[in-house]
Amino acid sequence: MINAANIRTAIDELLAGTIGTIRKVTANSVQKGHDDEDAMAAISLTYPTYDVIFGAIKNNSATPLSLKGSYRLVDLPITIEIKKHLPSNIEMTERDTTRAAAVALADQISQAIGYPDNLLQTNGALATGIIGGMFQDTRISEPIEDLDKEVLTIKVYGTAIVKVDQAVS
Repeated sequence: MINAANIRTAIDELLAGTIGTIRKVTANSVQKGHDDEDAMAAISLTYPTYDVIFGAIKNNSATPLSLKGSYRLVDLPITIEIKKHLPSNIEMTERDTTRAAAVALADQISQAIGYPDNLLQTNGALATGIIGGMFQDTRISEPIEDLDKEVLTIKVYGTAIVKVDQAVS
């Protein structure tokens, strides 16, 4: 079983600046986002919001399906969706500056989550199951602007190799 709550907590703490080492995201540089569509209106003018989205797990090729041990390895896709307020009436230079800042933040987050051991456990020492340094295939989407909602969205994608404890039968 994957403890997604521990993974989400570790990512929250990394983005809040309370855990992590190299390329730690500056404290309060982003705020915890929301899953509901209505929360778009609440996006801060100052700080971007984010949400953590998990994809479907896949068996990792390093662990055979017939493994009868006490754990197996799986690939867990994780997306961090960053939303920034982007007024539709701003000048092009301000728009470019906002887009560049969003890309820079996404790059910093990508490096922070990919750094070995940054997501091993939460600040309260709760294990995430992510194997140290095994957040891989990180990439950043192009920023997408929704002029009607005045929101710029950029996503950080990656795959964590997670150790899943299982009962021995």
